[in-house]
Amino acid sequence: MVGPELFWPQDDNKQPYWPNLTYFHLTYAASTPSGEWLFERDPRCPEYNFDRNPENLYMRPPMDDAPQDEFPDDYRTAPSPILNRLYIAAAYAARHMPKLETMSLVGQVQAGLNGLLGQNILQCEIKHEFYYEREQGRVSWNIVENDSTRPNIVQNTG
Repeated sequence: MVGPELFWPQDDNKQPYWPNLTYFHLTYAASTPSGEWLFERDPRCPEYNFDRNPENLYMRPPMDDAPQDEFPDDYRTAPSPILNRLYIAAAYAARHMPKLETMSLVGQVQAGLNGLLGQNILQCEIKHEFYYEREQGRVSWNIVENDSTRPNIVQNTG
């Protein structure tokens, strides 16, 4: 779990400084330490719905997960406002890392398990990425979707 406070304290008077950090890579979960979700339900993605047909030999109890064991973030693929705050905090922090060469933050979302089971494909497979590269001198973040018909969203900061 990660939140904006990892990169930038809530008290703006205490600016962080990482004088020797050169590379930073983080793959993060779908929620913050305070319990806020970084992703919301994307209405374009199918609802989470496993086939619970008792005659299905492959999904018969005890192999079938109990409803309370299902992933609570399976349908959460659209970025929530706190994800944007996380990326802005990381961009501010990158400015205080004089030796930083690259920084990447990657959020892998769970979406699509019912597509995998039902049709042998992932539905709505999405990866959220934040990337900083010193040579470029800029920070960008985007949403990479498996479906090539949907546009990528890219935001840049100076």
